[in-house]
Amino acid sequence: MVNVILDPRSNELVTPSTTREGWGQVCLQSTQTVINNGIATPVNRKAWVKGPVELLAKEFKLGATKNGKIIRITSDSPFYDGQSPVINPTSGEVVMRRETNAPFYQNHQYTEDLSSSDYHLTSSVVKEEIPTNAVATA
Repeated sequence: MVNVILDPRSNELVTPSTTREGWGQVCLQSTQTVINNGIATPVNRKAWVKGPVELLAKEFKLGATKNGKIIRITSDSPFYDGQSPVINPTSGEVVMRRETNAPFYQNHQYTEDLSSSDYHLTSSVVKEEIPTNAVATA
């Protein structure tokens, strides 16, 4: 279950978009138990749902609960321009991914699919663009 909360950045239920007329976002929060490497830890997560302002205002009421969960998606590359890698809140240092010893990035996403789980994208960068009118040859 997730809770509808005021957006901590704007202190509003529906925060209007600064780039898309008539659109906005609503903040959801959850506290869930995450098991990683056999260790159970309570984790607080926030995710934003975007859409038309009128629809968001109708569907999301402050303090309401929604069926679903917030999953964590990590990646070797940023999800958006200017995103910083994951930082250890205690030390202030960049966290390195165990498997690659390289920085990584994270994003949180709300889903109604309760069977969804956290996952890592190995690459979100398109390496080669193929024209749509290309013809495959054998």
